[in-house]
Amino acid sequence: MQISTFNGGGGFVIHRITGNFKGRASAWFSPDGSVLDAEQFVRDGCNSTRPVKQDGPMWQFLARIGKRYARLASGTPDERNLQGPAR
Repeated sequence: MQISTFNGGGGFVIHRITGNFKGRASAWFSPDGSVLDAEQFVRDGCNSTRPVKQDGPMWQFLARIGKRYARLASGTPDERNLQGPAR
């Protein structure tokens, strides 16, 4: 995956997301990790793109990824504990 943040405290975008679906996806997120928009890229002979259906299974999958990344980026205590003890 390729992750980029927006300047000025905005959200972020994640490209090249793979999962239990054809092709890859890109999704744009608000700072709290909510999905704003998403697009699926499928190589079916003509390299087509299509929007992801809002609130469908793929959208929900992307929402989980966005929430996870937002927690990591904000450094909440539950995620910092996963890094192990301080040295």
